Amino acid sequence: MLQFMNGYGAQHVNDPEALWDSALLVRINSRLTITLMGIVLLSVMTVFWAAFTIEAAGW
Repeated sequence: MLQFMNGYGAQHVNDPEALWDSALLVRINSRLTITLMGIVLLSVMTVFWAAFTIEAAGW
């Protein structure tokens, strides 16, 4: 996450450690990862239930 926030290339445009504590960035990173996993899980479950409903209805 720090490399993403720094920017890419030879020059690092931003310095996130100058703005935020590293423990805060770790918490944010963990929360974003868990949220992304939840979104993917809900998406898969939605597709499963849609396919199950279509199969049960006999469409």
